[in-house]
Amino acid sequence: MNYNNDGLQVILLDKAETIYREFRDADNQKTDPVSPIVRVYDPSGVRVVSAAPTKETTGVYYYTMSLASSYAEGIYQAYWEGTINGQFVTMDVPQYLAVQKVPWQMGLSSELVNSVRRMIGDTNPNNYRISTQDIYFYIADAVDAVQMEYNMGYTATVTPTSLSIVKSDGTAPTALAKSLFKIKCAEIILTGVLFDVLFDGANINVADIRINMRDTISGRKSLRDSLRSEFSAMLKQIKMNAYSGGSIVDNYGYNKYGASYVTPGDTP
Repeated sequence: MNYNNDGLQVILLDKAETIYREFRDADNQKTDPVSPIVRVYDPSGVRVVSAAPTKETTGVYYYTMSLASSYAEGIYQAYWEGTINGQFVTMDVPQYLAVQKVPWQMGLSSELVNSVRRMIGDTNPNNYRISTQDIYFYIADAVDAVQMEYNMGYTATVTPTSLSIVKSDGTAPTALAKSLFKIKCAEIILTGVLFDVLFDGANINVADIRINMRDTISGRKSLRDSLRSEFSAMLKQIKMNAYSGGSIVDNYGYNKYGASYVTPGDTP
């Protein structure tokens, strides 16, 4: 079993994962309940598992769950229930499970998400700072932002478990388009992180300890600004390459008075 930095058991989608729980009586002794059951709920509160666990030893039960890749990532809650000495028992605090995709699963959405994570330094699969679902929405925002600056005809659609980016004719993004989306997405995320720190002020006081955040803010701003400059330079190059030299020359000339004009009319 794998655990993340918060001590939560990691459950990988599309893999069989076993969870355990102990049942104890009023004297804190391990005991076998009558009709034990485990129920697991996803982050939105939808029940995804309701099954009888298997006894390993007295009072120790386990259940092997396998969630398809279509399920959402996030924190799931498992409740173990049963009857002990005629009294129905359940859990006041659930067993929390960190459900994640297998890190090496790749597709368009996974490729973009993993690239963005590398750009912003969020690369620990056992303790992601930003959920994959949130990055889906960040990428969708990036697609909209790119489209406003340079319309390539792409549309992003987000569901709780997937991201789709296609043109009206159904074609997938080109390598160039994906690069623009990734850079713009990283810029949007870092802007949000930068503002989050600014809301707390330049200094954070904890008891007698004062932490100066100015260097952190400056570093994040420099990284954000470098991404913004890289995006602008790439977009400028794309726009320039969209026109041939001949088309530019054809749009300019001189009238019989020697004045330049943009739209060709009478020949000089």
